[in-house]
Amino acid sequence: MNAKERHDQMIRAVSERRTLSMRRAQELTAASEITIRRDFAILAETGVVERHRGGIGLPSGGQMSPFAFRQVRFSEEKAALARRAVGLLKPDDALFVDGGTTTYHLATCLPDIPLQIFTNSLRFADAMGTRKALKSTQNVHLSGGKVYMRGGLLVGPGAVHGLEQYHAKWAFLSVAGITEQGLYNTDEEIAAAERAMICNADKVVVLADHSKIGNYALCSICPLDHVDYLITDADPERSTLLAKLVRKGITVLHVPAAQMMLHNGGQGG
Repeated sequence: MNAKERHDQMIRAVSERRTLSMRRAQELTAASEITIRRDFAILAETGVVERHRGGIGLPSGGQMSPFAFRQVRFSEEKAALARRAVGLLKPDDALFVDGGTTTYHLATCLPDIPLQIFTNSLRFADAMGTRKALKSTQNVHLSGGKVYMRGGLLVGPGAVHGLEQYHAKWAFLSVAGITEQGLYNTDEEIAAAERAMICNADKVVVLADHSKIGNYALCSICPLDHVDYLITDADPERSTLLAKLVRKGITVLHVPAAQMMLHNGGQGG
């Protein structure tokens, strides 16, 4: 297991249990105590975790979990949702992309067609910069605004104003929750940027893995009548709510469990 794999394993464990002891980290990674201590120090220096006696834990303060935690949670499901979403795109489309960990995966699977992309996500823009195929025909426009460090986002009045200058065919959103009442996220400034995208797009597409279905979060983004598509993974426990969303006029696109099994070698997210 290399360093990145160890770090991902540790972050996933902390995101699930809030803390990770030295002993448990050694069991998960089969690494030596010296190696684990070095890994703990690296993760703590980046602000992803906090050190405490005998291990590491979630950082204190702030409503949104660090991007690294959310990125590894249901990562295969999120990648599958992104692959399904890009099938909606046509050449010369313009699209908004928010700063979620699900929409982040769009950068890895966009079709090789001309696109105009507007985003407030520094991480998404950076990922687009590493793409090799037809980069000159896929233009990325950043919104401006102040940097929300925990999420690698641009937020605030400057971000909202920057997004409002554009009109797009699509808005691709990754939210903290979706219920019969609408969409939710964890921070008002993040929600405000997403509202700007929604108001200036012809079609709104929500990418939400099963853990978001039926969940509320602190801030309301918009009611369901603003949503055109929901892309989610198959989960029988959410079928009743999804049927209600369909009756409200939302087109629900499912990513079958078999598709995710194909891409993750049979292991769940």
